[in-house]
Amino acid sequence: MSNLTGPSVQSAPTHSPLFTLPQELFETILNYCKKKDIDELRLINKQVNIMVTPAFLCNFPTQHRFVFTKKSMQGLIGLTAHPALAPLLKTITFGTHRLESEAIHHEAQHDFILDGGPVAGMIQAMKNLQSQGNIRVTFGVYDDIDSYDYHEDIDYVECRKLDVAGYAAEDSYGDCVPTQNAIVSTLKSLRYAVQVSGYPLTGLDLDLFSFIDRAIDLEDIFWEGSDATISIYMKGKAEKAVTKISSDKSHLIMAYHDMEHERLGSDYLGMEKIFYDDVYTLLYKNSFRSLDLSHMNAPYDMFSSQIFETSQLTDLSLSEIAFSAVDESHTCLGTAAHLCRSLKEIPTLQRLTLENISDGWVTADFIQEKKVQWEGQEQIQAGLDKLISRVAGWSYEFQL
Repeated sequence: MSNLTGPSVQSAPTHSPLFTLPQELFETILNYCKKKDIDELRLINKQVNIMVTPAFLCNFPTQHRFVFTKKSMQGLIGLTAHPALAPLLKTITFGTHRLESEAIHHEAQHDFILDGGPVAGMIQAMKNLQSQGNIRVTFGVYDDIDSYDYHEDIDYVECRKLDVAGYAAEDSYGDCVPTQNAIVSTLKSLRYAVQVSGYPLTGLDLDLFSFIDRAIDLEDIFWEGSDATISIYMKGKAEKAVTKISSDKSHLIMAYHDMEHERLGSDYLGMEKIFYDDVYTLLYKNSFRSLDLSHMNAPYDMFSSQIFETSQLTDLSLSEIAFSAVDESHTCLGTAAHLCRSLKEIPTLQRLTLENISDGWVTADFIQEKKVQWEGQEQIQAGLDKLISRVAGWSYEFQL
């Protein structure tokens, strides 16, 4: 992020022929310019800045990260007060780590936090956004560093580095890396700022490596009186695992998870308990009314084995899922027909959506490829019966 408080104004003695072009043609050329080039053009002079402003606003990022330091929070306040930029913002998140006591800049950050600087900055930023008419911003936290390397031994600690840098992080930290985890206090500060400012928060993002050793209570995430949807993005080797939970805990969206992590030894994070702590229990014990599961590997017995509580489930969507019939000990976990029968046994189900669900281990065939959506128990039962008749003959002999 650069130029949060607007461009500096310089005078230019002459103009390139480029700047004498008709505005429409000039804007067409700007469409082929990189963001850094547009940023540089804004610094030439006031006239050129006006000419490139539409292109600058079009390419201005809507997501921004900040850290709990004075310079970073000043940037936050300036950005949210900007009449042209503030309305564009969609997501603002804050780093979870602080400098250790031996770090050169530790005292400055410690004193700034102790004096309430970050909280005051967040409150002012939220008030600024409301005055600019932007009440749609999602706030949250993100991990500045990854504490572990992706090895089978999860206790292997890699050389720590600043993986994600918030605004002014390098200036604030110097050569040091913030390694002291402070996610709980960051969440509490954010909650307090929302309450004091009266900002109508609708989304809370947690972009983390894991919940390991975080001591996060569910109360730190689900705030009393809040209508915010909780979105958890867990870092993995490939796509981030996504978990979204509605504020009333009735609707769950999960994508890019590997439900077989514990069974098949996947190096993907999946839903292994140590990574999700109390959230794991919530996901597997809460009676959701709506489940939307996509882009994942899963066992055929995911519903019959009570991985999910289905006693109140009315709406289920399954898409881009590869199902497996065996675990790492080659024990059969079920079949495609078994999956369909377990869905038939959910009496509360009123809507079932299936698309691109397949057998990921034996047949490599689709259970249901094209999108179908069945409404009511009569349609659901009839649709599943047709699927069962087609997949019942699939062979699941597994060669060791």
